Amino acid sequence: MKGLDTFSYSKVSETIVLIISIVCLVLFTATAFNSFYWMDDFWKRYELIHTGFFQFQWDIYWGWDGRAISPVYTLRNLFLWLFDYQQSWAVTLITVGFLFGTSYFMSLILVRENWLEFSKTKKAITILLIAFVLIMVFRPHLSRSFYWATGSFYCLANFFCVYVIYRLLQKSSSKWNYCWFFVAVSTGANSGCLVLCFFVFAQLFGLIRLDKANFWGMLSLGLVTLALVTFAPGNFNRANGALMFSFANMWDGAISILKEYAGMSKWIGIGSILVGLYLRKEIQKVDYRLVLVLVLSALASILPFLPLPSAASKHTAIHFQTFLLLAGVLGIGLLIRAIAAKIPAVLINGMAIAFFLYFGTQVWTQYQTGREVSVQMAVRMDILEESRGSETTVKLKSIVVPDNNWTSRFWDITDNPTYYSNIYVEKYFGIGGVYLAE
Repeated sequence: MKGLDTFSYSKVSETIVLIISIVCLVLFTATAFNSFYWMDDFWKRYELIHTGFFQFQWDIYWGWDGRAISPVYTLRNLFLWLFDYQQSWAVTLITVGFLFGTSYFMSLILVRENWLEFSKTKKAITILLIAFVLIMVFRPHLSRSFYWATGSFYCLANFFCVYVIYRLLQKSSSKWNYCWFFVAVSTGANSGCLVLCFFVFAQLFGLIRLDKANFWGMLSLGLVTLALVTFAPGNFNRANGALMFSFANMWDGAISILKEYAGMSKWIGIGSILVGLYLRKEIQKVDYRLVLVLVLSALASILPFLPLPSAASKHTAIHFQTFLLLAGVLGIGLLIRAIAAKIPAVLINGMAIAFFLYFGTQVWTQYQTGREVSVQMAVRMDILEESRGSETTVKLKSIVVPDNNWTSRFWDITDNPTYYSNIYVEKYFGIGGVYLAE
């Protein structure tokens, strides 16, 4: 009877976890409707329409950004081309889908063949738990990498990096891996270094077993793709001669980047424990070599930024954080196996409930404060629409973002009409100028 009671309590607590997590999902999805276009969104959409879709991407590669060769860059541009600022929520909802896709493939990487034995309830809770932990980890840059249409590229790129790792580990012999390998590596020099590092060390440590022809074929494809992205003329135009290749400068750059990334990644520790304990039974058979390769891959993502540390902005940390979280969760599995710890399911479900309740309160706050910002932005857009196509110089009020908000932070236009973000808005609405009032 005691075992039966324990089983019953476990099932009840699991059901409670699922219900609360679904409520959190609804609240989080609602925050997408507070999103809005800003800065580069107006520039890119204007150029995509007036210059031409593929011509704009070609110009970007030669003049600004090597990532323009990536199919993911094309996909993000397609969103900006299809949806005007009134439908910015649609871009965010698509990004929500990619975020949960990332969580799904992270789940498969973590539990491998055990996934097939999970109940539907446990599958849903696992995906939601990992997704919500990712959101908390990404909190310092979430407004740029998730709610910003231009910055959604980082969330999309992160999905394809995780997806190709899943394929390498579980479908290494598939010829389609060449395609997905190119897609992942082309998303950026930092993500390309991360994926290539994982590929090489996973093969070296026997985590994947490709024959020589396929290994060298994929490695060659990855290196060529990485070179096309990294050494694009646009990247050097963007750097504007500020690259520093001395060992001392690059060492200092590595330290500064790691300090910044670490400062933004405090939730990785808590998240690793939460997910690791919830999946404690399924991840105890993990190979320590996979943990090591994931850590090395995360560190490899900073390599392209060493000559120019200032290029490592907050949202570029997304790949570093994701792979460290994977390593952290698997590391918890190793620890549980080492100490032979037995933790009751009811206790674990209680911890999950506490986390979901905390997450729900955080998201509700973000919805409310984000709504305040969204209403202010809607008023601004109405003013700009009324002046569209005129030679009027439009004076706008500053938008107030509450201090406790981390979903609606943005780079605004300035009181200088010639500032580049002001010019983006000016061209998009076809007005004589725009600036912020003092």
